[in-house]
Amino acid sequence: MAEEDLSNQLKNWINQVQEATELSVDEQAEVTKAGAEVFKAELKKVTPVSDRNSDHAKNHVVMQNTDIDGNKNGSSVVGYDSEKAYIMRFMNDGTKYYPRKKSKKFGTNHLNFYSKLFANNSVQNRVLNANAEKLKEIINRKQGGGNE
Repeated sequence: MAEEDLSNQLKNWINQVQEATELSVDEQAEVTKAGAEVFKAELKKVTPVSDRNSDHAKNHVVMQNTDIDGNKNGSSVVGYDSEKAYIMRFMNDGTKYYPRKKSKKFGTNHLNFYSKLFANNSVQNRVLNANAEKLKEIINRKQGGGNE
């Protein structure tokens, strides 16, 4: 009889864990938005600044709480708005006429700045920590607990 009680308790516990961790699309979007906000702030920091005009690309960094096509599926996207995105792609990747090379003004810091940021372990950890904190908050909310 004790085995049946333990078995039932374990099944109930597994069901509670599954219910608490199954996230709706809106909840998934909350989690990814937290990480996207961290990445957005980091992207603004590493975006090269123009010395030719005052409309800097760092002012055009955007975050949307949908996928790249605008579909709400739990994803979040960070990048540049349509006015600067193509320019920043050239800045990051170079072109046939604008090869990536060391410059006197920026050294090598501007070379592949987006790619380097995306691959940076420290930034990845901060994004994942923001996601984890938001996930904990959602699980606590679903279980009826407060923020601990």
